[in-house]
Amino acid sequence: MATDCEITWQEAAFFVDVVGTDLNLPHDAFCIVDLQISGATAKPAGFMSLIHRVKLRIRLAGGEERTLSYVVKEKSDQVFGGEVVDVMQVFPKEIEVYEKFIPAFEELWRRDGVKFGPRVFKTTTSPFTVIVMEDLRKDNFTMKESCEGLSLKDCKRTVQKLARFHAASVVYFEQVDYQIAFYGSPSFDLLYFITTSASNEIRTSKFDHLIEYYHHNLVEGLQRLSSKSTAPTLQELHEDIRAHGLLMCALSMDGAMMALFPDKDLELMCAETSAGVAYRRKLYAEPCVVAMLEQLVPFIWERGFLK
Repeated sequence: MATDCEITWQEAAFFVDVVGTDLNLPHDAFCIVDLQISGATAKPAGFMSLIHRVKLRIRLAGGEERTLSYVVKEKSDQVFGGEVVDVMQVFPKEIEVYEKFIPAFEELWRRDGVKFGPRVFKTTTSPFTVIVMEDLRKDNFTMKESCEGLSLKDCKRTVQKLARFHAASVVYFEQVDYQIAFYGSPSFDLLYFITTSASNEIRTSKFDHLIEYYHHNLVEGLQRLSSKSTAPTLQELHEDIRAHGLLMCALSMDGAMMALFPDKDLELMCAETSAGVAYRRKLYAEPCVVAMLEQLVPFIWERGFLK
């Protein structure tokens, strides 16, 4: 009998039910004849996990062969995070979002065909923790270089999806009967996205435009989903953003800088060693980081986000 340390997800048997769920086939209707595993990103992109791409060659009962591809997110001690991952319950929360909330939110938007993420085919938490999801590359999705930031067009697409996600969360909250329940301000997600993902060209110059576009889609989404809640006015949204504006400052000194820096290493970023000090000096002197801070710090001050 195999011990826990010998059990691995990196074998064909682990993916039998994945393929069965994906293709809606009984397990005896196919067999896996080849399995290949590679890194889905050049470096650990999620910092708290390893991202793998798994390619399977399967043979159907009639003899036809097909190639399938999946993305596997794996909890690992090899990446930054350490005990923080367990203390914050990062993976249990992520699994709950994928298995519970995203399907529920997509069901609310079913008549409009709105999707919020990849399909998840399998999750495990013992003896290893992995999430197996569809490979969106088959639908021509690509990972943009983080140092470039997103264009206004891409930001508007994301903000629209975020507004619809938030609208669904409001309606979902209305429909459940929890004695104790909480969901946070939309400003958290808005400030996080704009600060860390928008390009330097639009992060501040189009800030108000993106907030207004989000608000329009939030109001529209709440109406579309027949929400009982009253949507915040645009002024109320701006006031809420101002109240949580310190988040933008915190992110500008962390997430945004790391997104712009080509040589990402969170362990060195947090290290108290001489190597860590040297790394941070190099990071702070990076021209694109300097340009971002020269643009963002005055904006944060002028908007009253530090009060």
